[in-house]
Amino acid sequence: MTSTLQRTIGRLGVVVAMTLTAASCSKDSADTTAAVAETVAAREAVAADTTAAAAVETAAAVETASVAETASVETSAAAAAAPAGVMAPTVDKIANFTANADAKAVNCAPKSGPLKAAWVYVGPINDGGWTTAHDNGRVFVEKTLGDKVVTTYKENVPEGPQVAQVVEDLIKDGNTMIFGTSFGFQDSFLDVATKHPDVCFEFATGYKTSNNMSQYYGAGEDTDYLAGIAAGAASKTGKLGFVAPFPIPEVIREVNAWTLGARAANPAATVQ
Repeated sequence: MTSTLQRTIGRLGVVVAMTLTAASCSKDSADTTAAVAETVAAREAVAADTTAAAAVETAAAVETASVAETASVETSAAAAAAPAGVMAPTVDKIANFTANADAKAVNCAPKSGPLKAAWVYVGPINDGGWTTAHDNGRVFVEKTLGDKVVTTYKENVPEGPQVAQVVEDLIKDGNTMIFGTSFGFQDSFLDVATKHPDVCFEFATGYKTSNNMSQYYGAGEDTDYLAGIAAGAASKTGKLGFVAPFPIPEVIREVNAWTLGARAANPAATVQ
């Protein structure tokens, strides 16, 4: 189940447009624990799949690219292959992507040579969790695109105004696509994006956008819902607790999905 969720949620959940700018529970406690572990593993894999899908799509600024399986981004050349009555996604109609009403196309592909893309991390790449998952996506991009892309990353970047200088340095090094992977980077990214309209900025877990700054994230709430089902079924009292780190959209969505899952198993369940 885990691999299916990774592919479906990670790649169908969010495919960022680079040329334009996401179980039933067991009856005994042992199986319930396994269900929770499985869904958590899939949740951590979402970040890697979504950031990888985003960067792969950037290379399509010049040539056709596609994200296989449940979600794909194809050029109009694929339209003829679409089933009758189904509109195939094209470079200006991207699956699972909603453009700003007044958005204009931003082509951040270099005039020559490979695309240079950079990732900015709040933690170390060997943290075994959030940052590792994002960096796995970066490595996947390298393996998938080969010499068409050159990637780099900055790790252990503190949230705050110093983020802007890190991003500015990456732009000076020739990076025309930059990924932000922590909510606290958002304001700095937006400020720099305004100053560099020809650079594409992709941001995970935020909510602010501009013509050249998009938001991306996988539908991690799907697996949160499954984990909630397991928790609701396992609880003898129906009184559940959820430890949430920050009151940001991503986390609020997670708590809501988990609560809905718990109540699917036990309508009388309460979450504190």
